[in-house]
Amino acid sequence: MHKAWIENGVVRDIAVDPDSLFHPDVAALFTADVPESVVVGSTLVDGQWIPPVPVADEPPIVLAQAVTKVSPVEFKLLFTGPERVGIKKLRVDDALLDDFMSIVDDGRLGFVDMSLKSTRDGVGYALQALASDEVIPADTVERRAAEILTGVFQ
Repeated sequence: MHKAWIENGVVRDIAVDPDSLFHPDVAALFTADVPESVVVGSTLVDGQWIPPVPVADEPPIVLAQAVTKVSPVEFKLLFTGPERVGIKKLRVDDALLDDFMSIVDDGRLGFVDMSLKSTRDGVGYALQALASDEVIPADTVERRAAEILTGVFQ
């Protein structure tokens, strides 16, 4: 037998020995003896433990078809206006950022290949620089990198 924490008629948690696992205040909530077959989410109906009905997974979020190559102008348009202005300002004192953007600015460049590691690294570096300069929130860097590298125009 296991001990279960029942809340609103539903098994919230199960433990073999809650006293050895939890603070005494929490361990005291494990009041019901249940068979080993009972799982979290089960309900007691007419003396029978009924397992929870599996919830169908949400359909996965499908991002737009990833664009693998864009023109240099299209590449710049993947950044927001404030991001572009921030990059322009920061590249004056940041040799790595300036190097990356100089390649994008080179008139001989026919396209930016989004699948190249150097492109991914450059985008990540630019976004980190923008976050460090508080142009964008630090917690948006990963999301913005994914948007830019999949061709989500701003």
